Amino acid sequence: MLRLLAVAGCLAFLPLQVQAEGPLHLRFSSGPKEVKKARKGLARWLRARAKREFPAKMRILARELSISLAQQGGEELRDAVAAIPAPPAPETPCSSLELCPDWVGVAHADGVSSLGGAVAELVQPWLLLQHRRGAGLSLSSPAEVPGTLARMTLDGLATVPVDILASPSPTGGLLVWLRSSVDLGAIYAYSREEVLVRR
Repeated sequence: MLRLLAVAGCLAFLPLQVQAEGPLHLRFSSGPKEVKKARKGLARWLRARAKREFPAKMRILARELSISLAQQGGEELRDAVAAIPAPPAPETPCSSLELCPDWVGVAHADGVSSLGGAVAELVQPWLLLQHRRGAGLSLSSPAEVPGTLARMTLDGLATVPVDILASPSPTGGLLVWLRSSVDLGAIYAYSREEVLVRR
């Protein structure tokens, strides 16, 4: 709890302004150089949001968290902390779909300045999958949802967007994870196997 309060306090001093920047649209035709270009485009898009948008979202989230902590009793607080995903083990970024057998559901950021890297870690397996499928991937950053860093759309895979969320980690830093009403694990496993067998 003390770690959560400490993180919330640090986030509260970040700039408040939230600006909704334009979305990122990646369209693939399975070309050999498309992944490299897509990674560069994703990095630029995340850098733009890391300057003002991500810090502002985290400050608003910290305010909401502080209010929630003040209002909740001990038992409710323990339940809320338990609902936060566990910190993940360190991941090695995938260089190809063959070397990326699993999707990444949770990533860790040491601080607000590292959020872009955590988001990229979560997006990378889906970027590789959509490239091999010759399909599209889009990212937007809804300004009206403070804890949602980005919203990912996977053309032809998921019928609903996938939210990329962040919150203070009970063990320090920030947790970034994917949330969707569909089974992302099953979708990734089936679609990955399909394109690799078809190769």
